[in-house]
Amino acid sequence: MRRIQDINHASSLKRLWDCCTSTSIWANWMKEHYLKGNSKWEEGTYPVDSFVWKNIIAARQLASLHMFQNPIGNWPWTASPKGIFSLASAWNIVRAPDPIFEFCDVICFQDIIPKYLAAP
Repeated sequence: MRRIQDINHASSLKRLWDCCTSTSIWANWMKEHYLKGNSKWEEGTYPVDSFVWKNIIAARQLASLHMFQNPIGNWPWTASPKGIFSLASAWNIVRAPDPIFEFCDVICFQDIIPKYLAAP
């Protein structure tokens, strides 16, 4: 099961990645409206800013550990072996892994066949 908070953080990283790498209408509008030529890493938030923008800005600290702008202008994602961002790789760095609990030893016994597995 995935925590909603972890999915939200991973999605914020995805939106930040899109702002850095995409030339979509949304990314261009966000850059023009909020950055106005300033750096993504230095811009702050204001009370009137959108919830999405505030989440993007909040994700900067975590993103700075896993992405950077190289001299040719690309943004490699260090959490992935290929350097390409994926929501799965972002989720893997934001989630708190739970210990593995083996249910089969608790639920099933060696000498008892579960009812749904027994022949009719």
